[in-house]
Amino acid sequence: MSAFIAVKHPHRVQLLTDGARYDRDHVLTGIVSKVWSSSILPIAVTGRGNLKIVEHIAREIIAEAEADSVDHAIETHLPEYVEDIKAAGVKDCDLAIAVYSETAGPSLYFFDTGGEFGTFKFQSQDIVWCAAELTGKELYDLAGARFLDETYLDDKGADLMELIRSKPTQGHFSVGGHCQLTTVTAEGVETVTLRRWPHDRVGSRIDPTGKPMNRRERRAARRAA
Repeated sequence: MSAFIAVKHPHRVQLLTDGARYDRDHVLTGIVSKVWSSSILPIAVTGRGNLKIVEHIAREIIAEAEADSVDHAIETHLPEYVEDIKAAGVKDCDLAIAVYSETAGPSLYFFDTGGEFGTFKFQSQDIVWCAAELTGKELYDLAGARFLDETYLDDKGADLMELIRSKPTQGHFSVGGHCQLTTVTAEGVETVTLRRWPHDRVGSRIDPTGKPMNRRERRAARRAA
């Protein structure tokens, strides 16, 4: 399970994401950007779950906005599209949509397709936290109201993702590759890489502890790759 954090501020919306793509055996298969954005409009989408499905949904949303407007995509297209996704039986994905609306300014929306991650829903949010590695209390103790500070993720985002990365989920580490911060403003979308983890190698499992694999584990990782 991957992780992302999204926060709406008075003048912008930010998405904090990692870059690990891995298979069912938790072997890293690629290091990618998990944010899809428009080059002409202030809209960006991230998500977790099946990345192929997440990317397809993200591109559909962005294409709809580019064909008309951000407001059209959010107010008219998305509610109907979410129902179509639900009817199609899509499961185990959740997405955050960060936009700068023509009428409402910075806006953040979240929807969960149900299944593993919860009940199917689509709603406006101020903060979206999808990081199973941290409990709500841990996150609050770490950041608290500082999430509302417009510079918090710029200054501390990489450290926050580092902490999420250091905690396993169901015995596996799943956050890695790099940490990226995407900022959506009235001017458009900018994505910067805050930190890279060069020891995360395609064909091996993520291991923030740095513990070397034994021969059996290396062979298993090669077979999985």
